[in-house]
Amino acid sequence: TCSGRGLREGQQPHDTHIAQTRYGCQQRGYRRRTEPVASIHRASRTHVLEDANPPVGGNARDNTGCHRAEGGNQGGCTADAYRIVCGEVGTQKQDDKYRFLERMLVRMPELAKHSDHVLIVGDLNVGHTELDIKNWKANQKRAGFLPEERAYFDRFFGDIGYRDVARELAGQVPGPYTWWSYRGKAFDNDAGWRIDYHMATPALAESAVEAVVDRAASYDERFSDHAPLVVDYRIGE
Repeated sequence: TCSGRGLREGQQPHDTHIAQTRYGCQQRGYRRRTEPVASIHRASRTHVLEDANPPVGGNARDNTGCHRAEGGNQGGCTADAYRIVCGEVGTQKQDDKYRFLERMLVRMPELAKHSDHVLIVGDLNVGHTELDIKNWKANQKRAGFLPEERAYFDRFFGDIGYRDVARELAGQVPGPYTWWSYRGKAFDNDAGWRIDYHMATPALAESAVEAVVDRAASYDERFSDHAPLVVDYRIGE
């Protein structure tokens, strides 16, 4: 199995399988980018959620430049993984980002109609609230914390009905952050952004027992500007 930085202490390879985007690992080595991962346990058995690499609209990489890998439905659990490109205000990439978020507004309810155990994970490149960015005041006019972007997440976690699993487990505290710029002392000062998510339907969110950001011990030990967000789900126990 692959979990960004390997199995955590006390875990055995047969205990946990991981659902994650294709950017998290490749064969036995790691790519630089890491994404959220999930352990799905059901009644003492683990269901493997494979990366099937198809879209929000068809291909693994659609014409917006954004990515989706759908894990399909195995054992009653449906997993989708996303990576949304990061653009700057007024650029084509930012326009593509909005189009992709619009399509998520359609796709998320469609998934929920077919299963009450749906999990969407990914680097979504948006901080939802002031708790999700250390220096939020200075970033209110920057892509990633624009009111227009954040409004989509109000809907994801509002009328659409998904739950922000990591936030619920952490409580109303700053962070825990999942991304830090390589510039300056952002990592050392924990001046980060929480932009990697586990978005779950209510029934699945209730089974989440632990969320951990697998943050490197020091700047020199980092292998990405992201750190894996690992969530354990125990279903039917």
